[in-house]
Amino acid sequence: MNTEQNAGQQQSQVNTKYLSSTLPEFKSHKRVKAAKIINILGIQASLSGNLHLEGVSDPVTVGPAYFDKHNPAIGGYYILYADGYESFSPAQAFEEGYLEVAPMMTGGVQSDIPPLA
Repeated sequence: MNTEQNAGQQQSQVNTKYLSSTLPEFKSHKRVKAAKIINILGIQASLSGNLHLEGVSDPVTVGPAYFDKHNPAIGGYYILYADGYESFSPAQAFEEGYLEVAPMMTGGVQSDIPPLA
C-alpha cells in the first residue's frame, strides 16, 4: 500500500469512528426475498452474469451495473426488495440482520407472504 492509500484508509477510519458515535441508530424491519450465492458465472466487462442461488433452480441474470455497484461474492446473499431493487449483502451482515420467515399456510395450501410496503 502506498502512502496516499494509507492516508486515505486512516482518514476513512477516523470518519467511521466519528460517524458511528454521532449518527442515530436504526433497526430494519423490512421483508425481503433473498438467497445465498453459491456460484457466479459469466462475469466479463460490460456483460451480464449469472448468480446461482441456494435453493433456486434457475440462475439469476444481473447486469454489469449490479456487479459494479454491489461486487457480489460467493457465500453472500442476493437480495430482492418488494419494489424490484436488487442488492447484495455479505453473509455475516445478512445473517445477523435477518431471520427467515416461514411461508403462510392458507387452507392447508402454502402461499407467498405478501411483501410489506
